[in-house]
Amino acid sequence: MQRRKFVVGLGALASGSAAAVGTGAFTSVEATRDISVEVAGDQSALLAFDKATTGEDGSGSNTPNAQDYVTLPSDGELALDFTGSDEGATGLNDNASTKFSNLFDIINQGTQEVEVFVSPDQPGGIAFFAEGPDSNTGSNGNPNFPDPDNDGDQDQGAGFADDDPVILGVGERVENIGLRIETPEDLPSSGNTIEMTIVAQET
Repeated sequence: MQRRKFVVGLGALASGSAAAVGTGAFTSVEATRDISVEVAGDQSALLAFDKATTGEDGSGSNTPNAQDYVTLPSDGELALDFTGSDEGATGLNDNASTKFSNLFDIINQGTQEVEVFVSPDQPGGIAFFAEGPDSNTGSNGNPNFPDPDNDGDQDQGAGFADDDPVILGVGERVENIGLRIETPEDLPSSGNTIEMTIVAQET
């Protein structure tokens, strides 16, 4: 069975007046990343990204998947890379569905509540899922969480859709965000970088 290399990157863009940014307020943030997957922003940004941890609120050590697939270099830009592993794997299976749980967190370090979602103008076959903050339990069937229906199967992550965003209060974080990747049979064996955009806007 062939394995395909797959890279995802995420990037971040904050918008707003200088005064708004200076006070910690922001109207919207767009984080565009190439799913190596690259995520925009750093640990001190208004919309911050950080590696997932074993404890709550960023405490504890990094999760195994965060250690294996997530990098947070000195410039603060978080990146996800699924092109290989420490155990000798060289990429994802083609014509398969692969899930990576507990990769990274998104933190609202601004001064107002925001809704976070993945831009709808994205390629198919990639979906995020997450635990979400304690206050964001959602309604029955809301797929902001890995298994909202308690059926033993993680949902594809439609809770990050623009019409079903994750709500983050000031200081809250979406913890243990994971990624599901559907790889087509004809995916090229190398050079697969897909751009994703994560958006945060005030409610």
